[in-house]
Amino acid sequence: MPVKAVLVGNPNCGKSTLFNALTGGNAHVGNWPGVTVERREGRYKIKNEEISLTDLPGIYSLSPYSPEEAIARRYIVGGENTPDVIINIVDAAAIERSLYLTTELIETDIPIVIALNMMDAAKKRGMYISAEKLSEKLGTEVIAISAVKGRGLNELMEAVLRAAQLKRVGISTLHEYNLNKYVKSISQLLKSGGIKHAAYYAAKILEEGIEAYANIKLASAADLQIKPIYADAKRCVPDGDIETAAAAARYNFIEECCSAAVKKSKIYSTTASDKADKLFTHRVLGIPIFAVIMALIFSLTFSSSMFGLPMPGALLHSAVEGGVDVCLNALRSILTKMGTAHWLESLIIDGIMGGIGSVIAFMPQILLLFFFITILESSGYMARAAFIMDGALRKVGLSGKSFVPMLMGFGCSVPAVMACRTIENEKDKALAITIIPFMSCGAKLPIYGLFSAAFFAEHQGAVMVLIYGIGIAVALISALIIKKKALKNGDAAFIMELPSYRMPTIRNISISLYEKMKHFLTKAGTIIALASAAAWFMQNFSFSLQMVDDPSCSMLGSIGKAMLIIFKPMGFGDNWQLPVAILAGIIAKEAVVSTLGVLYGAGETGAKASISAPIASVLSSGIISPAAGLAFMVFNLLAPPCSAALAVMRREMPSKKWFWSAVIFYIAAAYTVSFLVYVIASLLLNV
Repeated sequence: MPVKAVLVGNPNCGKSTLFNALTGGNAHVGNWPGVTVERREGRYKIKNEEISLTDLPGIYSLSPYSPEEAIARRYIVGGENTPDVIINIVDAAAIERSLYLTTELIETDIPIVIALNMMDAAKKRGMYISAEKLSEKLGTEVIAISAVKGRGLNELMEAVLRAAQLKRVGISTLHEYNLNKYVKSISQLLKSGGIKHAAYYAAKILEEGIEAYANIKLASAADLQIKPIYADAKRCVPDGDIETAAAAARYNFIEECCSAAVKKSKIYSTTASDKADKLFTHRVLGIPIFAVIMALIFSLTFSSSMFGLPMPGALLHSAVEGGVDVCLNALRSILTKMGTAHWLESLIIDGIMGGIGSVIAFMPQILLLFFFITILESSGYMARAAFIMDGALRKVGLSGKSFVPMLMGFGCSVPAVMACRTIENEKDKALAITIIPFMSCGAKLPIYGLFSAAFFAEHQGAVMVLIYGIGIAVALISALIIKKKALKNGDAAFIMELPSYRMPTIRNISISLYEKMKHFLTKAGTIIALASAAAWFMQNFSFSLQMVDDPSCSMLGSIGKAMLIIFKPMGFGDNWQLPVAILAGIIAKEAVVSTLGVLYGAGETGAKASISAPIASVLSSGIISPAAGLAFMVFNLLAPPCSAALAVMRREMPSKKWFWSAVIFYIAAAYTVSFLVYVIASLLLNV
């Protein structure tokens, strides 16, 4: 049996970095049973021993004020699947704050190892910490590590193995007002009733009241004995406020620990992080700097050139596209030599592989965008972006906590919707979930890449900025309208910790990109492959299951022609292929381009010049105008998200009525805004 260890620490303490460093690509991600809060598990092998690692959500306390804290408490002291060892990650640069959680953890009966992280950051702040002295005060082993640099990890896990062999009894740190005496008395009664973690529960009964632990099964005699102890404790603290007195006692203990183990230099120099914050969080310059950074990222990712220099996104796209073309031509040649039936060759090449290839060609640009976003997140800048955007968001009725989920929406709407659980107010949470699909996810990038290349080849970067800008603008305007019309509650306070700036590591960035690439390729090999095959079949067969030569007479042709009148005002109501591609996007947004790849690429013989060139050349040949192409991009931007995102939204929304109202709202917004874009673009472009 492997040793079960759980990682516990404050947000931004380096916990996830440590978890990634220990598990690498061997971790798997899911949700806690019945709760949409992420659960990560992995393995670490040392000295022929295996350690099972669980990464708990970042918390400040074991008092359940949030879903994350409730999950952490249930996992640690809930009684089922209790871990063998707690690895408590402590941010050395913020040691006083970090140790508050530690004072609660050492009250449990579970062996603990303290991972003292970010020692380098502490030294820059003039702090010198003795792990040995801190260990003496806490009564548990303390190991100095650097999760980012991978230092001290073996020593930490060796300490975990040693701790797993120990039997431990929780100790209380509530020394003031004789609270320890009451903790001891209550814990003895709890032990007599067979309750584990007696010191922890005794302290919590004093802090939170007897009612908070009414579910603890004790003999009635023990229950009767606890009540007078609790009443006596209330009389011994100022104003009868045991919770405040207990918090003061914990901080006094922390101060005692720090006095013994921490030395601070008299001269505190301003750190590089402090200097950077003066610029990046400036009340005037903060937002323009953020806008410039995002514009630069989009230009590097999607523009063909800037200042006469080729951009990496375009170069990578061309390279991968060429590789896909070579593979398809080779496969076509093999199938021809094998004497494969024409219809089967067409299904494989023009249908399945052509559809997948048309999407994979854009994968480098998707990964490059994720690469830049990951750097911003890992460096600590994204937290600053949330801080500077709080004021602007409040003006349109959004909670400041909405910004981080909105940013995540640029990657994928599914985890972004889940991240809204951090918003305590249910109406604010519902509002944030509603507008997240307007933050264009990575799956829509192939659509923009294809259409911008077809109509605006020289200005792809600017078009991308415009598309994303429209999505953000619609999100903010929608929030303002919904807030004023449907929601009229007060704003909640926005409290967010700003972590120190950190240099992102190649390892962590690589792990993040690997996970995203794996997710993308899994989708390509399943959903997109099936959608492409279905599109090929429905394009080549009629409803009577007869093979047709004219695609307009096929199943898809009939469906598409029936929908043309709907899209006539947006300028693309003369080509049945485009409405059909929009329908495919309901399954997965990547399927829009793969479907177009099948519809516009099918029937071709011989080698293809490029996997996406036929689609782009058909689009730019005059079948639709550039204004209509822009309107098509906007419609897909604002239309209801994919089926996976809709499923998560339905689960997280407060009611079915709210969910279906949101879906109708997306359709109305997509139709209205794309029509306006078509009209304005037609006037500006004179088409």
